[in-house]
Amino acid sequence: MAAKRAHRGRRLQAHTPPVPPTPTTGRSPRRWLSIAAIVIAGTLAYSNSLSAPLVFDDAATIAHNASIRDPTDLQALLSPPEGFPVWGRPLVNLTFALNYAAAGTDPLTYHVVNLAVHLLCGLALFGLMRRTLDLIRIPEPVRRRSAGTALIIALVWTVHPLNSEVVNTLSSRTESMMALCYLLAMYCSLRAVESDHRRRWLLASVVACAAGMTCKESMVTAPVIMVLYDSVFLFEFVHDAVARRWRFYGSLAVTWIPLGTLIHFYPRRWSSGYDTALTSPWTYLMNQAVVVTHYLREAIWPDSLVLLYGWVRPLGFADVWPYVVFLGLLLLVTLAMVVRRPMIGFAGLFVFVTLSPASSIVPLVMEVGAERRMYLPLAGLTALVVIGAVRLWVRATRAVIRTPSGAMPVIGAVAVALACGALTACTRARNREYASALTLARTSVERWPSPGGHYILGVELSTAGQYDEALQQFQAAVPGPPPARYGLAVELFRAGRMDEAIAQLQAFIAAEPRLANNEWTPARMLLARAFARTDRWPEAIDQSERILSANPNDADAHDLLAAAFIRQQNFDAAIPHYRTLLAARPTDAGNWANLGIALVATRQFAEAVTAFRRAVEIQPREGSFRVNLVRSLLAHGGIEAAAREAQAAIDLTPDSAPAHEVLGLVEVAEGHLDQGRREFERSLQIDPHYVPALEALRQLSGRGGR
Repeated sequence: MAAKRAHRGRRLQAHTPPVPPTPTTGRSPRRWLSIAAIVIAGTLAYSNSLSAPLVFDDAATIAHNASIRDPTDLQALLSPPEGFPVWGRPLVNLTFALNYAAAGTDPLTYHVVNLAVHLLCGLALFGLMRRTLDLIRIPEPVRRRSAGTALIIALVWTVHPLNSEVVNTLSSRTESMMALCYLLAMYCSLRAVESDHRRRWLLASVVACAAGMTCKESMVTAPVIMVLYDSVFLFEFVHDAVARRWRFYGSLAVTWIPLGTLIHFYPRRWSSGYDTALTSPWTYLMNQAVVVTHYLREAIWPDSLVLLYGWVRPLGFADVWPYVVFLGLLLLVTLAMVVRRPMIGFAGLFVFVTLSPASSIVPLVMEVGAERRMYLPLAGLTALVVIGAVRLWVRATRAVIRTPSGAMPVIGAVAVALACGALTACTRARNREYASALTLARTSVERWPSPGGHYILGVELSTAGQYDEALQQFQAAVPGPPPARYGLAVELFRAGRMDEAIAQLQAFIAAEPRLANNEWTPARMLLARAFARTDRWPEAIDQSERILSANPNDADAHDLLAAAFIRQQNFDAAIPHYRTLLAARPTDAGNWANLGIALVATRQFAEAVTAFRRAVEIQPREGSFRVNLVRSLLAHGGIEAAAREAQAAIDLTPDSAPAHEVLGLVEVAEGHLDQGRREFERSLQIDPHYVPALEALRQLSGRGGR
């Protein structure tokens, strides 16, 4: 009967103004202590993470992001490289620009800002929960403990290791800034209920919502959640909330416009150019059933945290039906609670709604899972668990535990301290795994084996010089993400297993022809080099020409083509490639010499002299370049210059058979046949099988020389 009267009383308030929080005068010192506790706990949990290096996407966001070099350059800030984590997220990109202006690419300041944003989120959650739990519609046992309950929620959430990815990976600042704006928008909306400056708080809520839209697309759910929040905690029904605050909700809806504009001008290409990465929304949803279940497990027992979940796997309903049933039952219970116990139902609905943008049917193919997606949903889940625990604690202390009433707060405080201490220890242990990208990749493969994880581990092992193990990881990744075949081919090429490398590269190109032809030129380049290593020159030439058809100025392709044509004695074809190559690399002495050889072979002696002289100027102590210069000078009639260069070659390399041979040619050209013979003989003393010296002696004997 009492419950029915209470329910009837709430319905009588359906069309009254929103119910303000109960007065909280005299609690300021306690609030400040709570704020200090959250900051200290969060700082303690992450104090060992501030020296972590840039890992994975952090390098793109900071080290390779030219748009953050000048925080005053608005055009640059709005134009980060496509595909980077800050693409289409200008407010976050601005914070990175300010970081860069302060300390360049030193990770410390970036980590400090990430931690500061996380602590602000914890404080915003505390403020929102404290005022929510002060509402008279909250059950009395919880409402009377609103400040303490809100503090526990904020503490648990702040130190929870599931949030460690957002704090430790700098590029995940997009998530924490979005969450901060989300929580502030809700907090300001609630403050407007009790404040004399109602319009200011409402305006602040709209501004926070708009700011969040420029941080990450997941903010799209904020206006919907805020309507649902008001309907549950301030009004009886949705239509009552809309009737009272429709102007405010309309203003919130307007913030979808900047989000839509950013999505239009900065579209996120989920497959990142990989044809084989395309998947159906249904397949992605089936993958999410497994991943989201893992998130929920980690929220309760965070012992297997994973940074790299890999690509979408080809899963069907038969593969994941237990997970689907589990999540389906959770959703049904949540919807039932929305009807029967709206305040409990809202917390569950908050988890589902805030998680839905990235974990429903919109395929994020190259990243099927990411624990940072639980950053905001974890707040709702934590609130649900803590409030439930508080209610059970109150009932237990009344009905079961026979201890002096003054001891209960102490026992409760000890229990909370132990729980937060355990979570903090787990978080600090997880922080240590961010000491290197290799460690993170290893833990990901150990805890969540996937082709994508094996591929990333292979990349990190190769970078660390552990090539044999890298080869094994790439083999485990194939056939998975397309780059795995390329990574495997690189290691096979390095190991000298050319036929296997060629097979993997051809498979990659066959699967991704558009990518290989336009953007992934390293694959064709490596294939061309593998063909060259196995003397399959026509195929090497074909691959190089395909590269040039997409990028006519690719210097590596011109280099390989020139070498291939030289090898085939097609000097005329090699010359234009050498010229193009040297226009891009004018200090490449070796290729100046190669160009000279091709020019000599085509009897373009004057140009050959110029090419060899350029090689000598770049590397004046390289004797072979001077030897070739001498030959071209003799062919071009420059005997005096040839004599100087021949003597210089002897001075540089006195034990060089070619140097003595060309000096002999100079002597013969000047009519000094005996001196020429002595130089040829000296050349053969150094190398008895040196054919040019043997031939020179034969010709000299034919001329009648002694």
